[in-house]
This record gives sequence, structure tokens and C-alpha cells, in this order.
Amino acid sequence: MLLSDVDIKDALAVGKIKITPEVREPDIRPTGIRVHMAETVAYPEVNGLVVELSDLDNSRYRQVKLGPEGFILRRGQFVLASTVERISTTPDIIAQLDGRSTLARLGIMIHCGSMVIDNIHEELRAITLEMTNLGPYDVRLRARDSIGMVFFSHLRNAISQSASEQYRGQIHVTPPSLLKAS
Repeated sequence: MLLSDVDIKDALAVGKIKITPEVREPDIRPTGIRVHMAETVAYPEVNGLVVELSDLDNSRYRQVKLGPEGFILRRGQFVLASTVERISTTPDIIAQLDGRSTLARLGIMIHCGSMVIDNIHEELRAITLEMTNLGPYDVRLRARDSIGMVFFSHLRNAISQSASEQYRGQIHVTPPSLLKAS
């Protein structure tokens, strides 16, 4: 069951959903919470590098802190970013990421396929965004831009597995890694 704005406010009030920094009222939407871009992006440093899935740590990402001018996401470019918000839920609630319609109309995707926000029932975690520009325009992104929405659903049964170690402590943009996967 998808949580409504009323359910989300109730879950925030009793600590079933925790978000830092504190959610502003205008960011609570009818079926989710708007999330905002953090101030660092990471982009692939070497175009054309062949990366083995068994050794993702050989991928190369350069992290750039966004200044007042922001970051221009060029047509066809791929970057990693993260949300300002750090989120955790109780094991009976799952969170999922969705893009903003306005950005999608410009051709901006904020997740390439991993919309379930995993492993947040044991700690507050930022959401890594896998962003690409499929549109006809270069788009300037700035820290604190409203970038997407997180929506929440009740699970029939609570999660019983421990969170994976792979991205434990994720509080900012995090490049891919298989070496720590459990």
C-alpha cells in the first residue's frame, strides 16, 4: 500500500520514517516527499574505459563540488549525484525513487533502473542518483534543486535480512563497487 501525504506525516511524527535535514511542509507531496540535489557530482573520468563487472573498482570517477554556477549536464552525459536528504525507515516500509515530470520533459533521468532505495532500515542514508541527459538541451543543475520524489509503501511483512555492507554509511555520492557486496 502506497503511503499518502497523511500517512507520511504520521510516519514522520512517530519515527517510522526519518529524514534529515527535517522535511519542509511544501516538500510533502500527495504521495511522496521531494528530494533535492546535494552539492557534489561524480562523473566518469575516462570515456571508453572497459570496466569488468567483476572489478567495478577499476572504474574512475572524478568528484566535483558544485559552486554557485552549478554543473551543466550535457546532452548524452552520465553522472552520479546524491540527495541532500538522508532517509531511513522501519523494516516494514520500503522507499522508492521517482524522477520529476518537469525534468523528464527535458530528458533528464535521475535513476537508470534502481528505483528501490535499499538498506535504509538500519541507518540514515543519502540516495545516489544515476543521472543522464537524454534530451535536446544542456541543463544546469545546482545544489538544492528539487530533483525527484521518494514514495513509501508498507510491506506485508517486515524485512528480515540485515542490510548489505556494500554501501553502508552512504552519506554522499558513491561510485559503484562490487568488492564489498555481500
